[in-house]
Amino acid sequence: MTNNKQQTAVEWYIIKRDEIEMKIRLMLICANQYEQELTKADEQAKEMEKKQIINSFWNGDNTDCTSEQNIEEFAEQYYNETYGGNK
Repeated sequence: MTNNKQQTAVEWYIIKRDEIEMKIRLMLICANQYEQELTKADEQAKEMEKKQIINSFWNGDNTDCTSEQNIEEFAEQYYNETYGGNK
């Protein structure tokens, strides 16, 4: 039996952060590159989380939505209210 469990944004970020930490410890990257890679990973994880929330609405978790055409707008609004959007 195969495991079809998808990786969450948090799980992805933890793995990515550990990879970046290993690079700096092994002196494969400098401090500036470390900061850049960590910031990029942070931004990617936030975008992944946003997409996962929107996908959950498309997959049926949209009980507060009145029509299909505004599911994505509702999901975007939910994300922004819950997590502060780009703030």
